[in-house]
Amino acid sequence: MWILSFTLVGATMVALALTKWRTPLEERMAKRAVKMEIAPGEDNPMSRPLQPKGPSIATQKLIAEAKEVTERLRQLQNRLELRAKSLDLTGNTYNVKPPPKLSGLTPEPGPEAGTFPTEEPKDGYRGAEPPWEFDDDKTKWRDWTTEMLLWARSNELRNRWNALSQFAACIKEGTRAKGRIRYLMHSVHSETPEKEAFEKLDNTIQVWEWCIRVLAPGCRDWGEESKAIRRLTTYQRGKPVREILDNVAYATKVLGLDPARQTEAFRMNIRKDLQLALAQRLGKWPSDLTLSDFIERVEGVENEQKIVREGYMNWTPKPNFKGSAETQREKSVNTRATNAPDERKRQNHGVKLWSDEDWALIKEAGACFNCGWANHRTKDCKKPREGFKTLSQESTTFLRERIERKKKNGWRSRGQKDQQPMVLNSDCKNSSIETGLCAEASSSPETVRWINTDSDSITITGQIALVDSEI
Repeated sequence: MWILSFTLVGATMVALALTKWRTPLEERMAKRAVKMEIAPGEDNPMSRPLQPKGPSIATQKLIAEAKEVTERLRQLQNRLELRAKSLDLTGNTYNVKPPPKLSGLTPEPGPEAGTFPTEEPKDGYRGAEPPWEFDDDKTKWRDWTTEMLLWARSNELRNRWNALSQFAACIKEGTRAKGRIRYLMHSVHSETPEKEAFEKLDNTIQVWEWCIRVLAPGCRDWGEESKAIRRLTTYQRGKPVREILDNVAYATKVLGLDPARQTEAFRMNIRKDLQLALAQRLGKWPSDLTLSDFIERVEGVENEQKIVREGYMNWTPKPNFKGSAETQREKSVNTRATNAPDERKRQNHGVKLWSDEDWALIKEAGACFNCGWANHRTKDCKKPREGFKTLSQESTTFLRERIERKKKNGWRSRGQKDQQPMVLNSDCKNSSIETGLCAEASSSPETVRWINTDSDSITITGQIALVDSEI
């Protein structure tokens, strides 16, 4: 009886489900509309096609930020276009007065010639002296430069940047001679109205950008980037150490110079200005401390006091410093290659660090020249370098075991001379090597062809030295 009841109920439910499934879509939507109390003329939301979901909140934020950035870029482009128009003296965009005309410096200008002197300098730049390039027109040339600046400052442009840009356009357009660019660089740092105008700028970095953008092409033309950078670094006096280094790197990047290819003279020129900039914090600058060495020591250090402590206070002058840092590195590499004893490592301002016996053991084991330990390189040693030292019994035993291991593994110890190049019999059967390799001598005594019985042949060019009959 129970089974019959369950069967009837199940059959009824299946029939109802099939009936509902067979009901047309429109009829079912109409029934839902009645339930939702939707008037016949109104739009039925249930009958609308499925709409894709809108962007997420994060996507909407990104879209808003992208629109904001696009708008800022558009505004920046408009400002740059306006600035470019302001640099066009012929367009006279801002209704500025024309530049002053000086008689006697140039011939009568034509319609397109302009009003600027164009003659070449008579002699070269004399270093620290004011670069007077025109012996007969010194006063006129100075007056013309001053009047140009006063003309640019007298015009009511948008800001001082535009005024200086106008002046820069005049100088750049009318003075292509090297000496005049040099004169402008010098006049910026002399007691002239130019210096006063530069000092009135709100931000020192504007001076950098202005000088670099306007004068850098001329500096690159006559190959004296170091003088331009050196004079620009004068404005960094009194600033934090990190900001000075950042500005030097910024100027180097904008000028298109490769820091890895800078000459020692270029770095030393910057160092002279950094010496003045850091005088209050450091007291004095070591005579052999280069900018590259200083930057290497402070790289990644954010705290200014730590920069001074790590970059300067722990600085140890290089004994017998000669040449640039690159030259020193090349010398050290060559020293390791030829296994020549480096006696300079024993000395620290004339103080002997190790006895002859300890020194020979340290050299042969390849240990640190400063502390005598073999788990780090000499330049990474953190221990002080002053005073005479003696190896402990533990260190001596460890170094001797290290030497024995190196000899056993066939490594040539430091200071060991190269052996004569070996010439083996071409008959592999007569070879005394029992390592699966045989060798045969070629026509050249410096080339030995090694044949591996298990793989392809290998040709080694150079002098092959055997240590303890092992390869």
